[in-house]
Amino acid sequence: MAKPRLEPTPEFYQFGLGFHQDLDVRGKTEDEIWAIVLDPFTGQDRIRLREFLDRITRDDVSDAELLRLWNATPTDDWFSDGGLRIILKRARNRLLQPRSRPSWRGHDRSGRRRG
Repeated sequence: MAKPRLEPTPEFYQFGLGFHQDLDVRGKTEDEIWAIVLDPFTGQDRIRLREFLDRITRDDVSDAELLRLWNATPTDDWFSDGGLRIILKRARNRLLQPRSRPSWRGHDRSGRRRG
C-alpha cells in the first residue's frame, strides 16, 4: 500500500514565505537570517513546524517529495535536491533553540516597523 501523500502544513507554508528575495539584505549573518525566518513562530506553531520538518527530513521522504513540498510554498528561493534537505534540517535544529530576539510580527516584509 502506498504512503499517503504529504501536504504542506500552514506553518510550513508560512516558513516558505520567510524565504524571500530580500532575506540576505535584511539579515547580514546566518544567525540574523535564521532569526528573521524562524522568530515569528511561537508556541504551538513553532512546535508544529519543528515536528513537520522532522517528519519530512527523514530518509524515507525522497528529495523529489521535499522539492514538491517546498515548491508548494510561496518561497522566492530555490535549493538543489540535497541542499533543501540540509536547509530544512538546520531549520529544525534551530527550532530546538530558544528564539533569539523579539518576534518580527511588528515589522513588514522589508524589515520596517509597522504602525
